[in-house]
Amino acid sequence: MVSDPAKNKTDGVQKHDGTECEHTRVTLCTKTRVHYCLKLTASFIGVILVSSLLMPLLFPILLSSGVPIVLTAKSSSSQVELKEPFAKTNVLTPNSLFATRLQEEVQTRNTTTLTVFAPETTLQGSNFILSGALSRTCPPQVLLSQKTVDLYDSATNHVIGSTRTDLQGNYSFAWSESSWGTYTYYVRFPGDLQNRPRTSENVVVNVLPLNARNTTLAIFAVQTVPQRNTFTLSGYLEQTYSGHSVCNQIIHLYGNATNHEIGSAQTDSQGYYSFAWKENSSGTYDYYARFEGDSQIMPYRSENVTVKVSDQLEPTYLTIYPPLYLVDQGDNFMLSGSLLLSCGMGSLNNCTIHIYRNNLTLGNNQEIGSVKTDEQGLYTLTWQENLPGTYDYYAHFEGDSQISPYRSENVTVYVSS
Repeated sequence: MVSDPAKNKTDGVQKHDGTECEHTRVTLCTKTRVHYCLKLTASFIGVILVSSLLMPLLFPILLSSGVPIVLTAKSSSSQVELKEPFAKTNVLTPNSLFATRLQEEVQTRNTTTLTVFAPETTLQGSNFILSGALSRTCPPQVLLSQKTVDLYDSATNHVIGSTRTDLQGNYSFAWSESSWGTYTYYVRFPGDLQNRPRTSENVVVNVLPLNARNTTLAIFAVQTVPQRNTFTLSGYLEQTYSGHSVCNQIIHLYGNATNHEIGSAQTDSQGYYSFAWKENSSGTYDYYARFEGDSQIMPYRSENVTVKVSDQLEPTYLTIYPPLYLVDQGDNFMLSGSLLLSCGMGSLNNCTIHIYRNNLTLGNNQEIGSVKTDEQGLYTLTWQENLPGTYDYYAHFEGDSQISPYRSENVTVYVSS
């Protein structure tokens, strides 16, 4: 068979073209793989770079997500678990780590001091000022300016006002109450990155009705008294301008050194009150009385009264009196008297008084009884003589570690048959 040159030429061309295409495909495939590897390498390097840049920003988000984080390192023998040294559980949770770091951050912030002041009384509907200062406690003390502080109503714990401290760290709120009553407030500084939060003490304001009446409250006491001996704090409450007594009102008594209430008493129909008190240690003590007021009467605080409590032997004065100097035999009669401090500044209560009799007719002397003094230092002994004669009686106080002893004068009683 004779071959066709044209056909052979065509076949040759086709064969030659097929080899060239196959070589081209291999070349293109190799280039694609190299390009893909380069892209993969570049992507991996990019992920590493982006991760290193974003990790400080993403880590707090992971901490707040609540997902446990366990850091592990591979070894040839076993898997070693790495934990933070302050983790309290086997698995370190982001919440515990966040709380620990937050606590460490708070502890490194500066301690602050926040004060608040307000008037004791005001009238309903009238503005009054609550003011104070915010400062950094740690030395040297620094007043904190341009800081936000909030005013709270203690009854509801709701914010009723906000302001900022001035350049000297001072702040003030102007406030008023439409209804009369007793109101309690406090101020809070929420804190910032450098300073810890702080809540002030409570401050109490008495808001009075517009038609309240003014009052005057007085207090009196002895100037000197032995320690552990009872004395009386007394006084009166009256309207300031009319002088009318204010009865059936509670008066509170305070020790000025501590401002703690030591007791209370109620005024009588004449507006007077009295309260018995004693101190177990020597020293100088100040006391004052306070009336809290009500819807018609304004509150009032008395002046201070000073009492000196002595641990030294105090001289005393003891008296004795018979009601009659002539009595019939067998009839009861009373021997009474009082035990006082010689300076005249007070009586001695709850002290034992011994009564002695000296029979001048028979010439004998003996104790016939004993009795204790009352709150006014008074004592009374009831006695009778069954035989007629002339009798002398006297009282004797033996004294104690604070009070010197004393023997009274004699008093003579004639007993008739």
